[in-house]
Amino acid sequence: MKDRHLLFKYLFGLTVCILFFPLAVSAADSFIHFKRLSVDDGLSQNTVLALTQDHNNKLWVGTIDGLNWYEGSRFVSYYKAPDDTTSLANNHVYSLHTDSKGTVWVGTQVGLSRYNIVGNNFTNYSSPDNQPMQVLAIGEPEEGDRLLLATNIGLVIFDKKIGRMKVQPELAGKTIYSVCRMNDGFLLGTSEGVYFYYVRNENVTRLLLQLKGETISDMLYDDKTGNCWLASLTNGVYCVDNNFQIKHHYNKQNTAAYFLTNSVRTLSGDDKGRIWIGTMEGLLILEPETGTFRICRFSPEDPTTLGHNSIRSILKDNQGGMWIGTFYGGLNYYHPLAPAFGRLQHSAWRNSLSDNTVSCIAEDPDNGNLWIGTNDGGLNYYNRKTGVFSYYRTGTSANALKSDNIKCIWTDKDGSVYIGTHGGGMSRLHHQSGRIETYSFPHSTSLTNSCYSLLDGTDGTLWVGGMSGLYLFDKQTGELSQHPLAKKHKKLENVLIYTLFRDSKGRIWIGTEESLFLYAGGKLEELHLSSSAYLHGLIQAFCVQEDSRHEIWIGSSTGLYCYKEGAPTAWKHYTMKDGLPNDFIYNILEDERGRLWLTTNKGLACFNTEEGTFLNYSKQDGLPHDQFNYFGACKAHDGTFYLGSLGGVAYFKPYELGDNPYSPDAVVTGAVVLNQVITDMKSERVRYYQDEQGRMLGMSFPSDQKLFNIRFAVINYLAGKRNQFVYKLEGFETEWNYSRHVSFARASYSNLPPGEYVFKVKACNNNGKWSEATTEFFVHIIPMWYQTWWAKTLFIFFSLGLLVFVIYFFIARAKMKMQVRIEQIERNKIEEISQEKVRFYMNMSHELRTPLSLILAPLEELLGQSNLKGTPVQQKLDYVYKNGRKLLHIVNQLLDFRKAEAGAMPIHVAQVNVEELLQDAFALFKENAQKRAISFHIKSDLEGRLFPADRTYVETILMNLLSNAFKFTPDGGSISLSLWTEGDTYGFTVRDSGIGMSPEQLTRIFERFYQVDGQRKGTGIGLSLVKMLVEKHHGTITVASEPAQYTEFKVTLPADMAAFTEKERELPVHEVETSASLRELPVADEYFSGDASAVVSEEKSDDDQIEVGSEEERPTILLVDDNKEMVDYLKNNFRQNYVTLTAGNGEEALAIMKEHRVDIVLSDVMMPGIDGIKLCQLIKRNLQTCHIPVLLLSAKGSVDAQTEGIQAGADDYIAKPFSIHLLKGKIANQLKARQRLKHYYSNTIDIDTAKMTSNNLDEEFMSKAIQVVEENISNEDFTSDELASQLCMSRSSLYLKMNSISGEPPANFIRRIRFNKACKLLLEGRYSISEISGMVGFGSSSYFSTSFKKYVGCLPSEYVKQHTK
Repeated sequence: MKDRHLLFKYLFGLTVCILFFPLAVSAADSFIHFKRLSVDDGLSQNTVLALTQDHNNKLWVGTIDGLNWYEGSRFVSYYKAPDDTTSLANNHVYSLHTDSKGTVWVGTQVGLSRYNIVGNNFTNYSSPDNQPMQVLAIGEPEEGDRLLLATNIGLVIFDKKIGRMKVQPELAGKTIYSVCRMNDGFLLGTSEGVYFYYVRNENVTRLLLQLKGETISDMLYDDKTGNCWLASLTNGVYCVDNNFQIKHHYNKQNTAAYFLTNSVRTLSGDDKGRIWIGTMEGLLILEPETGTFRICRFSPEDPTTLGHNSIRSILKDNQGGMWIGTFYGGLNYYHPLAPAFGRLQHSAWRNSLSDNTVSCIAEDPDNGNLWIGTNDGGLNYYNRKTGVFSYYRTGTSANALKSDNIKCIWTDKDGSVYIGTHGGGMSRLHHQSGRIETYSFPHSTSLTNSCYSLLDGTDGTLWVGGMSGLYLFDKQTGELSQHPLAKKHKKLENVLIYTLFRDSKGRIWIGTEESLFLYAGGKLEELHLSSSAYLHGLIQAFCVQEDSRHEIWIGSSTGLYCYKEGAPTAWKHYTMKDGLPNDFIYNILEDERGRLWLTTNKGLACFNTEEGTFLNYSKQDGLPHDQFNYFGACKAHDGTFYLGSLGGVAYFKPYELGDNPYSPDAVVTGAVVLNQVITDMKSERVRYYQDEQGRMLGMSFPSDQKLFNIRFAVINYLAGKRNQFVYKLEGFETEWNYSRHVSFARASYSNLPPGEYVFKVKACNNNGKWSEATTEFFVHIIPMWYQTWWAKTLFIFFSLGLLVFVIYFFIARAKMKMQVRIEQIERNKIEEISQEKVRFYMNMSHELRTPLSLILAPLEELLGQSNLKGTPVQQKLDYVYKNGRKLLHIVNQLLDFRKAEAGAMPIHVAQVNVEELLQDAFALFKENAQKRAISFHIKSDLEGRLFPADRTYVETILMNLLSNAFKFTPDGGSISLSLWTEGDTYGFTVRDSGIGMSPEQLTRIFERFYQVDGQRKGTGIGLSLVKMLVEKHHGTITVASEPAQYTEFKVTLPADMAAFTEKERELPVHEVETSASLRELPVADEYFSGDASAVVSEEKSDDDQIEVGSEEERPTILLVDDNKEMVDYLKNNFRQNYVTLTAGNGEEALAIMKEHRVDIVLSDVMMPGIDGIKLCQLIKRNLQTCHIPVLLLSAKGSVDAQTEGIQAGADDYIAKPFSIHLLKGKIANQLKARQRLKHYYSNTIDIDTAKMTSNNLDEEFMSKAIQVVEENISNEDFTSDELASQLCMSRSSLYLKMNSISGEPPANFIRRIRFNKACKLLLEGRYSISEISGMVGFGSSSYFSTSFKKYVGCLPSEYVKQHTK
């Protein structure tokens, strides 16, 4: 029964411990906060079995799926690669050890692996019999050349030098779980108790026989106290003294409140001498001196607790931090100097905060407990001693809050608590009685019935800030009314009041959603940032705080402001640029050291006002949330800060957040060259250097590797990611580069010149403490061969030589340019003179044509008179005529030369009998050759074949060459013409025995105006024209000569028609397209053998005569020319057959045509004022004159000039000089053509306007006249006067026009239309003769019949019979 009673008491006690354990844990573990690291952070697996720290301070983590190292910000993992013998031996890592030389050894499921820093790979070792063995722990003797391996096959001694293993024979087959160095030997924890291994003699002794049945999983020796701690997998923890006597035994039976299990996995000690005990049900921290425990366990509600309750490994790092490896919760880190924030948060299954969104906090002045207002959970009362929450929320009873959205709290000295709510007015809670009174704002709606800020009025009143302005509450009467300030100042009406604050001077600061006001001395002042700014200088203040130096600080949406009254600049502004985590500041608190703590949207900031620096904390440092709330900040009387956030309440004591004392050293972790990790590059050109402990010393690479970066890190686990760096590349940079708030970084460089550089980097922790030493890393950029000194020397010499050459080249080039420029100027001058000559000759040619016309035309008439034949006069006239023709030839040749230069002489090639063509030209010179006794003969190999040629041009070429030969060959000499063919060419050669030419003359023979002998006659353009014509044939002309012996011109032309373009093979459309000079062969007078009078007589014919009657019947010709002699000559020639009218220009001609009837106009083209072309256009565009033929005379005989005249409407275009007989014939033909039209019209009844007119205007006129007559054909009284009126013409103009076109007056024209209509009606047969007579405008049928017979030649009835057979 007694046992049963004891058992009941034991179970009851255990139940109470379990029920109240969360509260105990919460109170005891309030400042033990862990940082969790798991697979989410890069860890290979969450089961952490082993931990060690190397000499570079990197933490190595062994899991059941891979090995990792961690440097404070990232994990790098290693795995077993099946095809790589240098990879990890196995992914299941049991143990880790860093030896005295910094080498990391890895105990795996199958053996031992060594990490090679140089090469970043592993060397693997197996058991002596090459069988897998589990290395569960690793120890190192003092001499450091061996390792002791605790394995499942016993104790294995490993020789590091030779890489061999041997099993200690006494422990063979036993499972060794742990090794612990103690004095001159090692304690061995086995599955059968504890053994001691002597290093010197390798003997083994069993210790503590009473523990021989227990499995010792881990051991810890404290050399300061001499105590040894043993962890048992089945029976808790033993404390053993130097004599190996058990001093203490802690297990579930002895300390049931903490030891929830007897299974202990691992042990470790911290810098305070405490023993960290890792069990399968949590972490225990033992104070050996007092024997008290602190327990740490996993909580799903608190991320700062352990990640899992099963602890598998513990490590103390060289900064005093503790690393806890769990079975499923990954890695956990704790440091006593790390920020430790307590939490009050909502829990669904225990007494806790009602809502995590905390809006305001206030301390109860009587007992130090807290009033906590939440957003949706009402008001909480927190007992800080018991940790119990009480709640005040909305309800149906009158004694309840009207809203659970609490905005502000004010605790009064009388114990009353004033509560401002959103939508529920203001409430007063009497804490002792629990009674709640609620007061609504006057004239408010449900939304505006809100209280956001409260301030004691010191006179029994309370200042109340609401959504609709400032109010005043009388505590005695309970009246809530509008504040007198709000009544006086409209800016305090209908505006949200965020904060109310009274400073030490009694001034009241009022912060609204629009501005900040200061009320002092009965005056209200609106504060601005600048005196010149009004709207943009307003401050939206959320909180106001006065520090111990009586400086006013304002938290706003745009940063932190400091107001210093009387200072030159009243406002001092701090923002994110100065170090704030965020510019939105909710609350400000001051600690005992004068530092300001600011809550923001991005965490908590500690501002050192003296140094102007910020130290920031965020959720990763243990805060429940990064965003805080408007009024949720409270400083308790014991100095504890309580901060309300969106994740609950964070609390801490500022003085316990110590500075980080560790100044971290930066470590160069690697380098990348051209996007390749330098340790992975196989190239011999790129090298890196490390010391024995693996520290990176430097690298070298060739300069063609343009881009590289250096990676560096600081391993300062206490600072997390808030470390800073400065770095520079000495030899390239002079200033330090700053990199803030990162744990690892990189510096990139590109296109550096070859040389030796030193990369320097320093690190700073989160408290601004810089490392004393500077980490250095050398960079040697090896120059390429062309960047070496000897290559540069060669390059300098080469550059100097090149520079000399360039200078010489430019000097020579300048001289050459100058010479070329001088020659160009000379050529331009010669060309300019040549062009002046051409223009002069062209102008003279046009001017000479008119005098030549007056010379040659009369001569033709004189030579044509039969009475002069055979007389001396005829012979003299013949000489004059021939020289006139010669002069005309020279003029035409000048024009042709100019046209050839301008490309206006197109070539028209056809298959031609060249032999016959040249023989005809040759025959023209025979008579002259006989007169001068010149041997003149021709030789031909062409045999009558056809060759492609332009007949006219080839004749011109030969005629010029033969003329040139006769000119320079003396009497009695010889001239030969040879025609030949060779391959795909043919040609001819002209050779003479003349004066010859010198070599200098030969080079200029084809130049314009050049003459071999200036004394001889000629223009100097004949051979130049010949060369142009030969080149138009795609041929060549060469000349060979010897002075006083011979001269030979050789012309070579293509024999294949394919050598010419399609356009060149086209025949000319009109004869007029060939030039006048080429149609008239250039035969000089001395070579012309014919009789000029015979030629002239042949041109004369009878076609130029027309019938001559009386003067009234003779045609009238209008002669228009500004040359009076030409007019007189023409007038004399036409006087016999024509009535001649003369005019000196176009204006006179138009005036004459208005006064006189003109049958034909003969006009010169080039005249002052209205020229011939314009005159022709005006005549042809005038309805009254468009029927008159116009012939143009001009000295311009080119195709373009003739085309312009024809397009202007001229009926013919005759070039000067002209044949008077040809001109008479053309005029006669024009007039005869008019007479034939009139005759045709007079002999037919049908009227075809197109046939009887010669232009569009006449045709339109006749068609209009016929239409008018036909419209009035039945009108017997319709006369020519009415016709003229409807045609808008005078009677005389109509008469002249109608008579000129039809040859009859208008009355006859009307009658013809009437009878024409009558004939058509008669043939239709639908009307009688009397009806038809009325229809065509005859009053009586008898008169119609008589007139019809007179006009048609028969009576109407007979006409019908004749045309209906």
